[in-house]
Amino acid sequence: MVDELTVPGEPTLVVRDFGGADNGRAIVLLHGMGGNALHWTALAPLLTDRYRVVALDLRCHGKSGDGPWRWDLLVDDVERAVTRLGLDRPAIVGHSLGGAVAAFWAQRHPECPGAVDIDGIRAVETAPENYIGGDPQTIRRQLAELSSAFQAQATTMAGPLSDEHYTAMREQQRQLGGDIAAEAFDRNMVDRDGSRFLRPNADTVAAFRAQMTEVDLFEVFASARCPLLVCAATKGLPGTEQFAELLAAQRRGVDRDLALAEQANPHLRIERIAASHNMAHEQPGELAALIRKFLD
Repeated sequence: MVDELTVPGEPTLVVRDFGGADNGRAIVLLHGMGGNALHWTALAPLLTDRYRVVALDLRCHGKSGDGPWRWDLLVDDVERAVTRLGLDRPAIVGHSLGGAVAAFWAQRHPECPGAVDIDGIRAVETAPENYIGGDPQTIRRQLAELSSAFQAQATTMAGPLSDEHYTAMREQQRQLGGDIAAEAFDRNMVDRDGSRFLRPNADTVAAFRAQMTEVDLFEVFASARCPLLVCAATKGLPGTEQFAELLAAQRRGVDRDLALAEQANPHLRIERIAASHNMAHEQPGELAALIRKFLD
């Protein structure tokens, strides 16, 4: 079931309700940058025996409306959805971007029974001191190559997608996440004057990249006021093998700072998952079991 939640002066929010247990316990699922509610199709049914499960299209994604891009506004959107759906103290589970929003929720809501951040930890493009080990020259080179790839992707997203680009990008998503990922890709597509455009737009992606490098999520983890589970990937995404040294150095920096945050906050729990950033597709059963155990 799909619900459209409208408040005057705010972006329209679209929610996919996966249904589930009628016991007053609920989970709100938040997707990553470039995703939408369909990305939870594999994981959500593994939670519905104990919880009512709803997934939100974040602003600028899927079928939800556009609006300014700031962390506090994203958390406010979740507040609006929770209120309009009449959910009482739901758990918040997010992936990547959505995981960061879940962590901000944990910082704002001490009454929350639990929040889960699935590998929404640190941008790959980060300060030099956050890369540990590896050859500095190789890391600088790989970082420059990765930044160029991100910029090329942003340039492609800024204009209408040609049939060739659309087909190639859709197939890339299908290879990463199967037919559901391809369907989710189409959910982020809009038609303007007969041309295809991909959501979120280039300005939103640029704002996200800037804000992700500016925020210190480890401070958010350390100051969470409700139970917070952070699931960290231990493998690189398929197709990123050429950046292996850079990503390994970044993960070592993440491990260092997660350990410090865990020491500072008794509410924080860290789990490392033998999967890539795409773990919700690669390991939905293991991830669902971890979430259930944590929330129970």
